[in-house]
Amino acid sequence: MNGRVLVCANPKCRKRFYRPIGKIEKVKMSFCSRSCAASVNNSKFSKRKVKIKKCIYCNKEFKGDSEKYCSRECKDKAQTISKEEI
Repeated sequence: MNGRVLVCANPKCRKRFYRPIGKIEKVKMSFCSRSCAASVNNSKFSKRKVKIKKCIYCNKEFKGDSEKYCSRECKDKAQTISKEEI
């Protein structure tokens, strides 16, 4: 047995696993799998912020980049011309 039993550095996992001496890296954090490493590394970086806007037609809040309306229906209703306006 030329290896060591390590504990996963992911606080949600903490699973014990065996790693051969040649595969043990000099990094302080060892993970049992790539998915455990990815979940820890992804949590360190913030996600891009999504802007919350209000629909011009119905005043409902929605997430979006450049649109002014929350849905296609609101956009169609807002662009419809009534009989009174004609």
